[in-house]
Parts: sequence; structure tokens; C-alpha cells
Amino acid sequence: MTVSSHRCSLCQVNLRSPWWLDVVQRAIQHNVDDDLVSRIQNELTCSYKQQANKFSMADKFRDGRGLQFLLSTQMEDLTKSQKSVQDAVKRLEGTPSEAVIEETVLCHLRPVRLPLNNCVFLKEAQIYNNCTMNENNVSAIDELGMATERLRVRLPDEPKPKVPVLHIIEPHEVDQNRVKLLNDRAVAKSQLQKKLGQFLYLSNLEKSQDKATGGLNPEPCPICARPLGQEWAVLTCGHCFCNECIAIIVEQYSVGSGTRRRAIKCAICRQTTSHAEISYVFTTQTDNQGTDIPVKGSHSTKVEAVVRTLKKIQLTDPGAKCLVFSTWQCVLDIIAKALFDNNMEFSQINGIHKFQENLCSFKYEEKINILLLPLHTGSNGLNIIEATHVLLVEPILNPAHELQAIGRVHRIGQTKPTYVHRFLIKSTIEERMQAMLKTAEKRQHSSSSKHGELS
Repeated sequence: MTVSSHRCSLCQVNLRSPWWLDVVQRAIQHNVDDDLVSRIQNELTCSYKQQANKFSMADKFRDGRGLQFLLSTQMEDLTKSQKSVQDAVKRLEGTPSEAVIEETVLCHLRPVRLPLNNCVFLKEAQIYNNCTMNENNVSAIDELGMATERLRVRLPDEPKPKVPVLHIIEPHEVDQNRVKLLNDRAVAKSQLQKKLGQFLYLSNLEKSQDKATGGLNPEPCPICARPLGQEWAVLTCGHCFCNECIAIIVEQYSVGSGTRRRAIKCAICRQTTSHAEISYVFTTQTDNQGTDIPVKGSHSTKVEAVVRTLKKIQLTDPGAKCLVFSTWQCVLDIIAKALFDNNMEFSQINGIHKFQENLCSFKYEEKINILLLPLHTGSNGLNIIEATHVLLVEPILNPAHELQAIGRVHRIGQTKPTYVHRFLIKSTIEERMQAMLKTAEKRQHSSSSKHGELS
């Protein structure tokens, strides 16, 4: 009975027939073909680029019957094209005749003015191009074939393939593949846990960046129930604890073999996290610094900060006039465009053209409260005590030039408080330049004080 049933099951399986057509047929019979068709259409739409003015593979069928017909015809066309290419390559394997050589020479070495001579090589190339012309169709069919191949064991009476086939394994390879798949599942599960932990961490970080909390994380520590506040630790599972509790866990409850206790277990989910994978978060409680002031247009970080600062000054101190200094004229032009996009009145000094006219309009017109000045021409010899704010767009290497720029506002005759705004991009060369300037200033003060003591 066992042998006969085994033979009967073999008779029902045709290894050369496309079994996925039977799957489509069964889906039609059980009235689930709509779901199958929608999934295949979504996969084709998302995974393959659609050529302009051409229908994609997903547009060529609407139901299970259409999908079945399309797959059959495409596979037949692909098989015919493959056979044509194979026959053409076989014809090229033999020794070419003199007529073929002469025809090829005339075709490839002909003058441009002569018509195209289709030699045997060009004809076979055209056959190959016709076979691979629709790359999306071939790729889709190949992807479908790869997705429908099942890992199986070679049957007892099935001939051993001459070329190794990836989805057909020998009986003695079952245990090896089983171990490999189990390892792959364990690795994928671990990666999934890390991704879920990252998602949980980002969710907690979003809560800590809420403006209503002022940069404080309102979530309580799961162990001591105190708010996490500005500093906390995050494990790979995504759960957060205060630094004090994490320090106690690391010191007293680390796990590992022998003296190599370099991991801890989460107090909530018991997932293991090595000491090196613990992330420590430090936030600062910030007040409202005008980051909620909208800036129109797409600009760089620094230009947006300059425009936002100018808008904040206009809101907090209406009528205050501001000087914007930059070493580069092109930077001032970019800031001018940003001010224009935000409907802010300004005046700009660019060389000697209309110098006095633009300067007078800034001094005496109430609606113009912003003046853009290049450092090399606007920091010397001008008396602009009408302004009370000086904005330095980038660090100035020469301290004398910086003092001259500030001196346009902070000088004899000024009756109002003056403010200086410096703009530095964090973690760039500008921070190092500013630190270098401060160090040089300290050295100069120390040397001058020593010189004064000696004198």
C-alpha cells in the first residue's frame, strides 16, 4: 500500500509543468483570485520601473484568468526568444565561410554614406536585442520564478541534475540546510528586536522633544518610578531607565561566564544587552528661542537662523534696526533673497554703487530696519548709531575687523543697549575657528597683563 500510494502521488506531480499556473487555477476556483491579483499588481508596481508611454505588466491583467493567460503567453515568448538566441549562437560557433567574412567586413568597415548591411553578426545581435528589449517583463517573470521555487529534496527516481540547482537538495543535505535556516531565523529575529527597540527609543525621544515638556522626558523609570528627565539610558530592546538604576544593574546584576560579565538583562523584557550597546541620552532643557517662528522658502541652516533672528528682533523690539555683516558678498546676496521671500524690507550696500542712497534709506526710513554690509567696506568709517543689533554671519579671523564692525553701532552717541549676534554651525570648522580666536585673545590679554606688571 505504501509503494502504490507513493507512485500515485508521483503521478500527480509533473516536475516540468509550471505548478504556479495550477495555483492561479485553484485561486480562481476558490474565489480568492482577486486578492492574489491585487498583491501581484502591487508587487509589480512597487518593484519595477514603468517605461514612459507604455503599459506596465500590472496593467495587462485584471483578474485571475488574465493573469493566467499573461503568464502563459509571456513564458512562451520567452522560451521562443531563448531558443532563437541559442540557435543563433550555435550558428556562430562554427568556422565562418569566406562569404560571411566578406559580408561582415563590408558591414562593419563600410563608409558612412553606404546603407546598413545586415551581416550575420548584426542579425544575431538584433535577435538578442529583441529577446531582451522588454527588460521589465523578463525581470518580472524571473522574479516570479524565483519566488515560486520551493526548497525540496530530490525524489528517489528523479535524475540528479548535472548543473546544481539551488532549490533541490540531496537527502544528506537536509540537516545542514535545516541548521542554516534556523540560524537565519535567529539572526532575523534578533535584527527585528533591534529594530523594534530603535522604534521604541525614537518614540521616547519624540516625547522628550515635545515643546510642552521643555526637553524633559516625562516617562518614569520602570524601576524607581522617577521621571527620566534630561539623562537616561536606552537598551537595545528600546526600554529606558535612569542612569542611577542602570549603574546599579551593571555593577551588581551583570550576566556572563566567569569573570567576563559584560551584559545585563532588561528588567522588563529580560532581553540581553551588552555593556557596549547601552546608549546614554543627554538632553538640555531649552527655553523658547524662537525656533517656532516660521521662515518661508528652502534655505540653509545658517541663512534660516539669520532670518529667524531678524524676525524675532522685529517681534520683540519693533523698530529696532539691525546690521548684518559677512565677509562674502555672495552670502549677503543669498540672505537678501531669503529676506525677499519672507517679505522683509531691507537695504544692501554692494560696493560704491548707490552707497549713500542705500545708507540714508536705512537710517531715515522707518520701514527699512535691516542693512546688509560687506565686512571690507562696511566696517570702517561709518557712524550708524541708529542700529542697535549687529549680526555676524560667520567668524571673523581678524579681531580688529570684528571690533570695527561692532564699533559702527557701539560708539559715542549711542544711547540704547547694543547687541551682537554670532552665528556658528555646530561641529564644523567654524567652531574650531571661534575657539582658536578665543585662545588667541586670552593669550593676548595674559601677555598684556604681564607686560603691565613688569612695567
